[in-house]
Amino acid sequence: MNIRVNLKKTIDTSYTVTVEQGLFKKIPKLLREKDFGRQYCIITDTAVQKIYGNDLLRDMKEKGLPVSLVSVPAGEKSKTLSVCMTLGERLLELGVRRDSCIIALGGGVISDLAGFMASVYMRGIPFVVIPTTLLSAVDASIGGKTGVDLAQGKNLIGTFHQPKAVFIDPNVLKTLSSKERRNGLAEMVKHAVIKSRPLFLEIERNVKNVKSSEQPALWNKPIIQNIKIKAGLVKQDERESVKKKSKYSRMLLNYGHTIGHAIETLSHYTIPHGEAISIGMVMENIIAVKKNLLSESEAERIKSLLSRLGLPIKLPSTITPRKIQQILMKDKKMIGGKVHFVLPVRIGQAVVRDDILA
Repeated sequence: MNIRVNLKKTIDTSYTVTVEQGLFKKIPKLLREKDFGRQYCIITDTAVQKIYGNDLLRDMKEKGLPVSLVSVPAGEKSKTLSVCMTLGERLLELGVRRDSCIIALGGGVISDLAGFMASVYMRGIPFVVIPTTLLSAVDASIGGKTGVDLAQGKNLIGTFHQPKAVFIDPNVLKTLSSKERRNGLAEMVKHAVIKSRPLFLEIERNVKNVKSSEQPALWNKPIIQNIKIKAGLVKQDERESVKKKSKYSRMLLNYGHTIGHAIETLSHYTIPHGEAISIGMVMENIIAVKKNLLSESEAERIKSLLSRLGLPIKLPSTITPRKIQQILMKDKKMIGGKVHFVLPVRIGQAVVRDDILA
């Protein structure tokens, strides 16, 4: 006898990304209105806790919201299963339950880690994201990808778990170092190359401003442009379907990341994400030129912009192409025995290829 378990259903996981100067101070009021959980737990890192975490904790308590805070050491080293175990035990101690909501306050590491915890803790609870870095604002906070690293590679353990909301205050970016700002600029160039020639031209024209400006008003437009690009791809292909090798495929967002993630792993995460992605884009452009997909002049133009933005464009001498290829064989972008690369055909358009290492 066959017994069918009927589970077909439609679930709406849509959410709103709010970009507004001065938004940070309004978040406690917004959380009270939205009622995402009966209590909240802020997950942040030790650096962000000092700058923003303690203030948010205080402001939420003043609004009468039940809230606690847990911090982890800053950096990629906190994206491990062992840290997740410690976090889970701490959440239990704090009384976080299935009707609670996690707040991811920080950069890309925290949105990945806190989002992953929200997706697996008690089989899944809501979370919201408050980015404090440019990289998180334009990329990591959008799309619901969560994950932690293994020794063999980056984000090899992870889930898709969409946030309930994302709150972006460009004023928060004033505290970023130039190095942190450059990490976000790499993701902006990525979005421009795969989907928007106008955005690429705009970054080219305003290199000086985007590199050094600490005026929050100047960040509103580029942040919104990048969010629209990523949100558009996520809308078409939320879970990065292998079958959707089209101009709408979410896999396009992996441009620079196939090689970039291998560089991060081989450097033991001493090379920041944005810098690794910059080198990855340059190397993947070389492949695109060799495959007669991208002109040498366009490849040089992309490399020149990355260099002008202060991003690295050469592979460190300690990391060899052979070592990169060994890491790629364990990458999650290896599907059906083939590594998937995203290669630009021109600035503003890219394709997914799985025949590069064939």
